Amino acid sequence: FDETLASKNPVTRAAGTGSTKTSQTLYDRIGGEAILDMIVTDVYNWMLADKDIGKQFARFRLERLKERTVDYLRGEWGGPEAYKGSDLWISHSHLAVKALWYDIMMKYYVKAIKKQRLGKQETKEIVESLELMRSPIVDRDLKFKKMYLQHCEKLAAVAGGDGWGDAAAAKEARDKKEKETLEKAAKMKEAAELAAQKKKVDEMEAAQKTKKLQAKAGTASPGASDASTQDTGSGELAASPQGTARARSVSRPRAPPKVEEPKFDRTFNFTPPEDLPPRMIPCSAPSGAELLG
Repeated sequence: FDETLASKNPVTRAAGTGSTKTSQTLYDRIGGEAILDMIVTDVYNWMLADKDIGKQFARFRLERLKERTVDYLRGEWGGPEAYKGSDLWISHSHLAVKALWYDIMMKYYVKAIKKQRLGKQETKEIVESLELMRSPIVDRDLKFKKMYLQHCEKLAAVAGGDGWGDAAAAKEARDKKEKETLEKAAKMKEAAELAAQKKKVDEMEAAQKTKKLQAKAGTASPGASDASTQDTGSGELAASPQGTARARSVSRPRAPPKVEEPKFDRTFNFTPPEDLPPRMIPCSAPSGAELLG
């Protein structure tokens, strides 16, 4: 049914088409919001798990990307609300999207459409719509971004603004602000480097101090610091006999004390004084002496 031809017929305009279909939009024919949401959700989940492009989505909030895509396709496919966000090339201008990435996305859209068992006509229209989106999205060399920045510079040169609709300060003020920002960044960097160097020096000094304390604790002994010295009269110091003895005791480790083993008489002689029955155990049986006697 060609609505264009029908609209030119005065009878049709007067009586109406008599169609019972409330809408012919792609959005309604695929099943509305529920089916659109499921298609987009599946596509993003599969792209996130893909070995080639999955890492590209790891830095983004996947739920936010899905919502924005549903918003765009809802308006593109004739839904109740038109898309009011940024242009496609602006939204993707910083991503440097490659043609291969877009091909992989198209593969997953076809897979999602088959999963929902949509008709051939709806499948054809969806694929055509997505292919029209390829040109403003795929921008591997960021040419769109460069073109737009050049355009903003031209606008700024003509109007004295910054190209974004906000009034910019004079060139001298902008240069001064930029210089101050660069100087502040340089000072912060220098302070961070000095702090890192100081920390490194402090750690080295602490390590050397700990090492000296450990060496001193390993060689010193009680009384070693009390070693007496005497002046020989010639400007040289001579150690006293007591100091020499202490120094020797310090330099030579003490041997552990010898433990003498107890001496035992390994001969065993048992000579009982008399052969009598035990006193503490009453017994009516004759003793051994009585039996022998």
